Amino acid sequence: MTNISNNNKIEFCKFLNGDKSVQDMANFIYSQSDLEQQIGEETYLTLISLNVKDKYAGTIMSGLIQDKIIEAGAFET
Repeated sequence: MTNISNNNKIEFCKFLNGDKSVQDMANFIYSQSDLEQQIGEETYLTLISLNVKDKYAGTIMSGLIQDKIIEAGAFET
């Protein structure tokens, strides 16, 4: 997994819990200047290249976040 700040973890967890839309999450990702350094270039580029209007974007984004950014149990607490 990646070395991500607690504030960014919270935002990703909000998305995974359904408290943020795909569009809100995309806006968050674009607004974080240090996120690429925290999650890695490949993961970052994959996230920003997602078409948020695609009906599967949320599923893809969620899977990517859980596979590459946050461990499944990290957002349970």
